[in-house]
Amino acid sequence: MPFFIPGSTTCVLCGKPIQQRVEATQLPLLDVASAPAFAPLVRRFVHRHCWEGYPQRDGYAHAARELILQANPEEITPLYFERDGLFLLGVPAARAFRVKDTWGPFEADVPAPKAARLAKGVLAAFEQQMTSEHALGSATWRLAPSKRGVVLTLSSEEEAFDQMEIPLTKQPAWSDLMRKLQQVATGT
Repeated sequence: MPFFIPGSTTCVLCGKPIQQRVEATQLPLLDVASAPAFAPLVRRFVHRHCWEGYPQRDGYAHAARELILQANPEEITPLYFERDGLFLLGVPAARAFRVKDTWGPFEADVPAPKAARLAKGVLAAFEQQMTSEHALGSATWRLAPSKRGVVLTLSSEEEAFDQMEIPLTKQPAWSDLMRKLQQVATGT
């Protein structure tokens, strides 16, 4: 797995250095046997803006989605929700849930004891188009309305390390995922 080094790690799409972690995203795994054209991109870093304009973005996201659906052994990693490459998975060994979006791409673990509160806060931010911040131990989720949707920023110890815009078209799926997270976390 490649490591991110600010100013040294290059975007696999444009070839230019990525200056800050928050400008980058790491592409998810996929089955290179079924999508060999994407092999050079697997688990590599890209600028978010390069990824947003990448003409093969949907194809890559679909291939990554298919790998998760084919490889997900329910007894190890429960699959609670999936829609268009947006997943809610259980991580029992860590007492956590994993939110994974192959289209974003985005991945974050949510500690089980804080999951219901996070889900409630994210739903409120979407519904009321308001800025909100949610501490999950050393990590923080910050949501802020934008012209095209909601910007989600993940920080660790007050340093932003991931940021993506959830477009208005994807918010219904994210809302359904958060409702499911709330339901699973509370056992209702």
